[in-house]
Amino acid sequence: KMEKKFKKCNYLSFNHDYSCFSVATSSGFKIYNSSPLKLIVERDLEGSLEMASMLYRCNIVGLVGGGTYPKYSPNKLILWDDLLSKVTGEITHISKIVCFKLRKDIIAVSLEEKVMVYNMTDLELIRSHETRENTFGVLSLNTKGEEPILAMLGIKRGFAKVAFVKSNKEVDIEC
Repeated sequence: KMEKKFKKCNYLSFNHDYSCFSVATSSGFKIYNSSPLKLIVERDLEGSLEMASMLYRCNIVGLVGGGTYPKYSPNKLILWDDLLSKVTGEITHISKIVCFKLRKDIIAVSLEEKVMVYNMTDLELIRSHETRENTFGVLSLNTKGEEPILAMLGIKRGFAKVAFVKSNKEVDIEC
């Protein structure tokens, strides 16, 4: 009797309006409609993913490799176009990606001691922010409004940093 091999769930992420959520698995990714709960996309990429997150409710999905047999390097953010079923962009770092957030105009990537901010259209680096050690990927990004606002760990223990991307302002707040 053959035993069914179960896929491992490595990451779960709701989209911006919570209408869908993505699942990074040991063999690719899945996207579910939230209500009614229904599987709408399943992609077997023949390799494991550490993270998967969709941009709003469109065909762009951010992917980071990891797990037992990684499809991509854990230091590379892949932009996957599910309509075209192919990679349409990638950003490579010298260290492991611990978190990323997508917005229509920017991408924020958290490394263990830095947050990098990129322009969504051309993937050019806009700026970077130093943080203290952040192995858990503590990072948040607003999804509405003209001004992208990031919240991340500060440099000093017990502080968070709020960064206003367009106006290039940073404010440290005590936790």
